[in-house]
Amino acid sequence: MKKIFFLNLLLLCSVCAQDLHEFSISGGGGFSSLMYGPSLGKQNEGFDAHFGLGYSFFVSSMFGFTTGLEFASYNATFKLNNFKMQYQATDLEEGVDFMFHSTLNRYKETQNISMLQIPLMLQFQTNGKYKLYFAAGAKAAIPMSGSHSGSGDVINSGYYEEEDFEYTKQGFRGFGTYKDKKIEGKDKFKSSFLAAMEMGMKWRFNDGISIYVGAYFDYGFSNIFKKQDVEKLPQMVEYNSENPPDFAMNGVLNSQWKNNNASQAFVTKIMPMAIGLKAKVAFGHGVDHYDFAKKEETKRLEEEKLQQQANLARIDSTEKAEAHKRAERIAEAKALLEDARLTYEKAQREQEIRAMSIETKRLAAEKAQLEQEIARLSAIPPVKDTLPAMVIVQTPLVQETPAQKVPAQEASIQSSYVVQVAVILDEARAKLMVNSLNQNGFNSYYKRVSNPGRLSGIYYRVRVGYFKDFSEADNFAKTKLSQSYSGWWIDKTENDTRSYLY
Repeated sequence: MKKIFFLNLLLLCSVCAQDLHEFSISGGGGFSSLMYGPSLGKQNEGFDAHFGLGYSFFVSSMFGFTTGLEFASYNATFKLNNFKMQYQATDLEEGVDFMFHSTLNRYKETQNISMLQIPLMLQFQTNGKYKLYFAAGAKAAIPMSGSHSGSGDVINSGYYEEEDFEYTKQGFRGFGTYKDKKIEGKDKFKSSFLAAMEMGMKWRFNDGISIYVGAYFDYGFSNIFKKQDVEKLPQMVEYNSENPPDFAMNGVLNSQWKNNNASQAFVTKIMPMAIGLKAKVAFGHGVDHYDFAKKEETKRLEEEKLQQQANLARIDSTEKAEAHKRAERIAEAKALLEDARLTYEKAQREQEIRAMSIETKRLAAEKAQLEQEIARLSAIPPVKDTLPAMVIVQTPLVQETPAQKVPAQEASIQSSYVVQVAVILDEARAKLMVNSLNQNGFNSYYKRVSNPGRLSGIYYRVRVGYFKDFSEADNFAKTKLSQSYSGWWIDKTENDTRSYLY
């Protein structure tokens, strides 16, 4: 069998060397993209690889048709950060429904598609041993396999409406922070057509072997993504009711997200594209005009050599003098340019010295202001030095008459102290807490604050006011709030939205 195979291969090469046929082996690579333009997140390009066998038939010394069989790999990368999702799930252990919250951070996913491509292209080339070539046409692309893999940080929690409480660290319920959560899976795609172009150089080494080196560009003009029912697509993070810690993660190509309570797919259309460099070894004459082209090229080079010698002979002393003058003018211009550079550098150094002097004065003024602020804060009576944890009140207080309730319009004039009851992540819950306090006769409100204390993000301070001095606020808190709000502390109204660093 091996002898028969090699005999057939030699016969094929012999046929290629005697007529207008070429048989080639090619390989290349570059950048690729699936160009799916996600509705949320960002897509980046990946790496493309091409390998194949080709066949060319030339109908003249300059034109031919090319086909063959290629294997191509297309890649793309998807990135998503701080993506939040929520939907209703069921806790089978408790037998209740709850609102499942999940946040996806630093998520990165790579998609890969392997395709079998059949090109049909028209090739143009110049005459001679060293040729320029250009090919254009189309390729039929048949998907062989598709896959995706990714990872990201997942933060899960569950809000139980009956308890009015959100669980965040119960691992047995699938709640908590999961660093670098891995994901991988398979994808399916449709066949498509690509527009294809290729151009470069062709070197003829002898009567039977040629080398092609050039650039290629493939662009898909039909969608390879299979149509999906968006309503049936899962979320990117899917709660597992039967085994909560083993929650599922889905790829971006097979997921949906809620946009104003409407389901929307991340991806609806994929158009592959690749651009890169390609090398090809071809066996066969292609066009049997090598000897003629070689003679014509030799004759042309000899004529050009004689013409150059004649041009050099016509250069006289006047032209040499002009060249000398141009050299002198160039030298003068360089000297002037060097002087200008030195002057500019001197002026720049002087400007930097003046800027450093101004910065020194500004820093001195800031230091004085900080010293005044430290002295002012030292005069304030000491308060509790820790930021209270999130406080959630499940039962309303008993109705009673507030000890202190000053209208908000007079607060900035008559009062300067308030009692902080809680710091809450959700604005809706902050509103509910304020309503509950007001119903019990307290003059309460909430304020939005960024990064308070050791916390990071947006929070809401729930406070009761207003009090003229520290002792009045302390007495009110101890008599009216201590039993139901153990984490209270006293602050000034001017710090409602101020962020402290501990």
